Amino acid sequence: MRKFIVLLLAAALVLSLASCININVNPETTKAEPATTAAEITTSEETETETETETETETETGTETATEEATTEAETEKDSERYVYEGVSLILPEGFSVQSAQGVTLAVYEDYPVHSDNISFVAANDSYETYTEENLKQSFTQAFGSIENFKYENSENDDYKTVTTDFDVTYNGVAMHEKACTFFFSGKCVVVTFTSVSGEFDAAFEQTLQSVQIVK
Repeated sequence: MRKFIVLLLAAALVLSLASCININVNPETTKAEPATTAAEITTSEETETETETETETETETGTETATEEATTEAETEKDSERYVYEGVSLILPEGFSVQSAQGVTLAVYEDYPVHSDNISFVAANDSYETYTEENLKQSFTQAFGSIENFKYENSENDDYKTVTTDFDVTYNGVAMHEKACTFFFSGKCVVVTFTSVSGEFDAAFEQTLQSVQIVK
């Protein structure tokens, strides 16, 4: 538990990094060419009927192929927008990219640290049972000195368990809102923390949280 708090504190409060690893997701989108059939017109009614039947069959096949290709492209584009950290998959806010330094993994905005809002990712060796409201509030208070408006929520389903905490904190004169979401699954403990400084990305952060999927 203590190791988690140290890592979380480092991830949440890093306001500058030496270099950025840009994630440029520009999936190539290709359009399926419509199927065309050149049928020879003859004076024979029988030949004309057979040609029309073949044309209809080829057109249907072309339509099915185009539909399948479009579906595949849409799925690929959707998947390419996702960032996966230790089995936690999510869609980052527009303009955010991932960078790592000194064991800290952050998703930050393109003009970071001008906008120091960030999403941090930490893997810990903690158990769901230790993440009680009392333990977390005490640990965050010890780590930050003081916190305000602390909120705690936990939930369980068949695939994973989640603990979410919200609080406001002022650190080195900077007022921030912290939302830490911890996911427990397959023996893993993964913490995703949203640090809001400017408040401009709060809605985008919520959308990112709603996009979370667990990849086992």
